[in-house]
Amino acid sequence: MQQQKQEAEMRLTEVQNKYRAAKKIACRYKLWADGMERHFEQKWQYIVVGMQDILQLLQAKIREAFAESAVIKELDEEIQAL
Repeated sequence: MQQQKQEAEMRLTEVQNKYRAAKKIACRYKLWADGMERHFEQKWQYIVVGMQDILQLLQAKIREAFAESAVIKELDEEIQAL
């Protein structure tokens, strides 16, 4: 009887230790997953801002190109008028 009680207590202690270890692993995984989520959100923002900057740069170059072509057309018209 005494031996059965000791064996049951040992099994209970073993199960409790396994539960604590599993809980600790789950907490670490949750922290890691939360960190990865923040990391990917930051990377996404970095990409979005980069694309917006590139788009603005391209728009400025397009405006400049159209402005130059308008100036060239005006000069061509003036040359032809002479």
